[in-house]
Amino acid sequence: MTTQEYLGQVEKYNRMIKNKMEDVGKLRAMATSITLSPKDVDVQKTTDKDKIGSVVAKIIDMEKDVDVLIDKRCRIINQIESVSDQNMYDVLAQRYIKNIQPKSICIEKIGSERHIRRILRDAETEFERMYGAEYM
Repeated sequence: MTTQEYLGQVEKYNRMIKNKMEDVGKLRAMATSITLSPKDVDVQKTTDKDKIGSVVAKIIDMEKDVDVLIDKRCRIINQIESVSDQNMYDVLAQRYIKNIQPKSICIEKIGSERHIRRILRDAETEFERMYGAEYM
């Protein structure tokens, strides 16, 4: 895995977390709307006798998945935050945490897109030097 792919996982985790949280919200709405009709009480045709319990179990499992994704995302962000050079940190944070394209990255007192791209390359190289052994 390249450094860019590794750092790009932050955005992937953001999307996955958002999607899972939306699913959890839907399941919560479903859990609060499940009722037993008189027909279900008399004749149980369904194999799932505890509909609410099943939905709650799914919610718990999905929330555990979200916790794992958040931990992975936070680990990468903490690694980015450990870069000591302020300009390198700013560029990495804007590019990979905020998902800003390189041409739109802005750093005070550095107006040149070319200079920003050079800092980004240097920052990725520095990040790889620091953490490359963990993901390569």
